[in-house]
Amino acid sequence: VAEMGTTWTPEFADEGAFEEVNKPPSGQYVSSLVDAATLDGKVWGKPWYAGSRALIYRKDVLKKAGVEVPKTWDELVAASKAIKAKVPGIYPIGYTGLTEHMYLPTIWQAGGQIAKQDGESWTSALNTPEAAKAIQFYTDFYKEGLTPKAAIGWEEPDAQTAFINGDIAMLIAGGWGYNAIIQTKPGMESKIGTTLEPAGPSGKDTAFAGGSHLVVFNGSKNKDLANAFVDYMLEPANLNKFTGEIGFLPGTVAGIKASGYLDDPIRKPFAEQLLDHSAVYPPSPRWGALEGANIFDGEIQKVMRGKQTPQEAAENLAKKMDEEFAG
Repeated sequence: VAEMGTTWTPEFADEGAFEEVNKPPSGQYVSSLVDAATLDGKVWGKPWYAGSRALIYRKDVLKKAGVEVPKTWDELVAASKAIKAKVPGIYPIGYTGLTEHMYLPTIWQAGGQIAKQDGESWTSALNTPEAAKAIQFYTDFYKEGLTPKAAIGWEEPDAQTAFINGDIAMLIAGGWGYNAIIQTKPGMESKIGTTLEPAGPSGKDTAFAGGSHLVVFNGSKNKDLANAFVDYMLEPANLNKFTGEIGFLPGTVAGIKASGYLDDPIRKPFAEQLLDHSAVYPPSPRWGALEGANIFDGEIQKVMRGKQTPQEAAENLAKKMDEEFAG
């Protein structure tokens, strides 16, 4: 038995490494995580733990700016401009140049796709008006001074540190990030609110669901015992002993219900985001290598710097993605 990151499961499955899993009944697992384990219509791993990012915000700062919690892109832009105008000394949001899990989901929110499948082949779906609109939405926060200048070189932990230090008012982060914030600075707990990611023009508020599957190797000499151990690990009580420590959520619906997140107003959005408002990157055998090639950040940073247009970035990314998909 092994833990396999969701973006890598299809690649190892394509090599014949895993034993096939019976297709689970609807409602047993987080559906996006089942999608991530599916290749050629077959399922190759069982969701173990996962998380999705939501919007974390400073209630006191939004109150000073006189704005409500943003639920849409337009409301997020308006709230950010109000904070900049009315609350000096703090930037509205921490959108970074090095966090693809912040900007890639905006493509779904705009109504676009990241890639599309034709038979066994995948091609990029980024050369579209929706993808260009998403890139423009994301990068305009930087170009309009609504996120710190240094954020172009930030990764997600840097934005989290800025939030802890009181330098930014809003942050896209997961439940693990929220836990780290209040553990590092307990006094902030009463000032923080959480909500689902703002919905784009498509009406979607989709976030990336990332985590791990439990897989059984095809070469196992005792598959019955291996599968029994996996099922033991996925029992709600055992799952939550682990996920509760690391700030993630179980990959099973029963486990999420047993976690208590849905009964906790501040943590509920993280559970709802994962359960009903999340998706995974294309379950292509080439996606792990594509993500490892780090083709996205540089193109997004060029737009932030004004060196290319969002449409040019979408075209360049589509070309690079297709090269990676082709191997």
